[in-house]
Amino acid sequence: GDSGENNMGKLTMQLINFMTNTCGWGLHLCNGTNLGFYGQIREQQVKFKAPHPLNLIAPHLMIELRQAGYIEVNGPNTRGIHEKLEEWLKETWKARPVKADPDYCDLKFSTSAFKKRGSEGENNMGMRTMEIVDFMVKSCAWTMITCNGGNYGRFGDIREQQLVFRDDGHVQHGEDHIMVELRDVGYIEVNGLTSSPEIEPYLDNFFKKSWECTEYQGGGMFERDKYCDRKYKTPHGLYYKRGLTNNIGKLTIELSMALASQGWMLMLCNGGHTSTIKSFLNTSNSQAVPGQRIREVEGGIKREQQIKFTKAREGENTDEPLLMIELRTVPRDPPSSIQAPERELFRTKEETARLNREERNKLWDWLDKGQYDGLIEVNGFNTNGVYEKLGGFIARYMKGRVVGPTEYCDCLWTCNGFRQKMAPISEYWEGMFCGENNFGKYTMRLCDFLVDHLGEWDLIVCNGNAAEKAWVFGGLTSMVAREQQLVFRHRTGGRAVFMSQIVEDVPFGRPPMHSPPYWTQGSLEGTSRHQVIPATEDELKWMQALINGTYKKKVTRDRRGGALADSFQVVAAVRSENGQLWDAYAQRRVAVAQAIAGQTGPTGPVCKYWAAGNCKYGDKCKYPHGTRELVVPKTAAACPDLAARCTNADGVNDANEAVFMHGTNPTSAVAILRTDFKINLAGASAGTMFGPGAYLAEASSKADEYAQADKDGSYKGLYAMVVCRAAVGRAHVVEQPGNYASKVTSGEYDCIVGDREKAV
Repeated sequence: GDSGENNMGKLTMQLINFMTNTCGWGLHLCNGTNLGFYGQIREQQVKFKAPHPLNLIAPHLMIELRQAGYIEVNGPNTRGIHEKLEEWLKETWKARPVKADPDYCDLKFSTSAFKKRGSEGENNMGMRTMEIVDFMVKSCAWTMITCNGGNYGRFGDIREQQLVFRDDGHVQHGEDHIMVELRDVGYIEVNGLTSSPEIEPYLDNFFKKSWECTEYQGGGMFERDKYCDRKYKTPHGLYYKRGLTNNIGKLTIELSMALASQGWMLMLCNGGHTSTIKSFLNTSNSQAVPGQRIREVEGGIKREQQIKFTKAREGENTDEPLLMIELRTVPRDPPSSIQAPERELFRTKEETARLNREERNKLWDWLDKGQYDGLIEVNGFNTNGVYEKLGGFIARYMKGRVVGPTEYCDCLWTCNGFRQKMAPISEYWEGMFCGENNFGKYTMRLCDFLVDHLGEWDLIVCNGNAAEKAWVFGGLTSMVAREQQLVFRHRTGGRAVFMSQIVEDVPFGRPPMHSPPYWTQGSLEGTSRHQVIPATEDELKWMQALINGTYKKKVTRDRRGGALADSFQVVAAVRSENGQLWDAYAQRRVAVAQAIAGQTGPTGPVCKYWAAGNCKYGDKCKYPHGTRELVVPKTAAACPDLAARCTNADGVNDANEAVFMHGTNPTSAVAILRTDFKINLAGASAGTMFGPGAYLAEASSKADEYAQADKDGSYKGLYAMVVCRAAVGRAHVVEQPGNYASKVTSGEYDCIVGDREKAV
């Protein structure tokens, strides 16, 4: 239809659900771009970050606001969110449900709440966006993950907003958010101040004193409806505009650093534009008039930048420097010699038409070559010499050359590495070179360099835009100008980068050996892939009992000076059902049980109950007891319910099995669930005191010494701990450090127990 309905949101959510709930990766950002004569050609970039266990169970919900008069929702009805959202939309925006095409969205509403007016692009989409953000975050306790805008329609004035939320029921921060919109027609608009009034005086002072803005004095008969919380008129010269070159990025960084001083952190930003390039005046003529020279359409692009900020939580450092990198292609102008033939009295119509075609073909031939300049603009502090490091990377891998500071950016590079291709559509109508491009590749290369190689920057913003440059020669001809904006936040002290192993996730193919009866049916039968199931209420209670019952107020050297908390709280847990790993473990468990039972007493095989550590007859038992005493892990007494899961159908723990704890980082936790412990990585974090192997702790306070949390994001402050079942079998107890691996590999013992409560 002509209202812009599409299934890009539906497809995006299908991808997000696969990457998060199946693969464990975290949704980081997504942004859309509109191309084509009517903005009907859509592109969506979706970026994910390192795996986290909670991503495997956290549902997502996408809400799309379309100025054409619709609201579309995609995502599961978690905790009745569909009904809550419908009630709020009806009451607040007077929306009404309409029949949704399931191929396009899960829910659909029509509304007249979205407004626009005037010729300068004024609209209330920012205000409506912040209203629904406040509802979802503060009233429903969902976390906003990403928010991006688009411009649909011939002039880009039918705005679209796409928001994705995640249900973090255990992380109910209820953050405050505000949005600042920069509009280079001469305005700044602020929304979200109703729920965050404390920042309003500072913003007002900043805009008036630092940027010399004035309060917008509207209120005429056409401005009775409120479109934003505060509006300012900017002075001449604040916005730099010369063709497609602009200083929106520079202003974004200035504002972000100013708000950081007040405890507000840049969360997201996205750019867009409206355009008069496709006006009826520019597209009305299909033939050049006699003597007409090719002419560039100037002044048609009106830029808009939405900048979202969130109030920092207690303990978050807001003073870290920001770095913005903008990638741009700017089409070059065609030869000015292209000119329609002058009128001549004795020239035939056919000859005139031929000459016109020749000039037109010159333009098309030139456009087919795709001549454009590649530019990289950087804004922000030169933290730790990042400009020089970045310059070396750009020169070597992006065929770039430094130009230096300009009035619209802190440092400019030219770049010969960007490529754009034609699309298999009517290019001369929709715009030249709106097809495949390599901006995504270079975006990720820059991320790899700054985040992984330098190890001291985090990507927080990535958004794209597709502007255009156009010429009139008879009809209108335009070429797409790609733009990509990336913002990084500095991380003091850097960080280690974890590289996850690639593993093929396929069904096991048969029932795993002695699999737990509480597993899901597909896991029991071996027909499902690796499953990660949210813990039941009972399992959560058991985990908390395990944590509490094994806690010891004692600091060892592995804490490395860090403070020991008085207690730990289990806020979320998942259960892993991995048929392949379980089958291997079950076979090893049988071997351990046989090794225990194979011990001989004075008159024959030992008592199987003694071998399991629970013979109640003692010396009066009619079966002999062995001479090697089994070590019963202390976790058994801390949580009898978990210990009961370590017994077989007869209630016998014949492999001396128990649960233990392993502190790690969230990404490594996901890798362990998928691929098991990697013995070749043993000691990578804290060394190997007793030789190579998987190190498991009986005490939660000991496991906590190795547990790590994400440094930012919604899961900041949540530490990862893997609770594992292990067949202890015959344990060799030691008190001094050393490499005791041969004690196990020889078959004499099944594991090493380091008694940390004694000499070590």
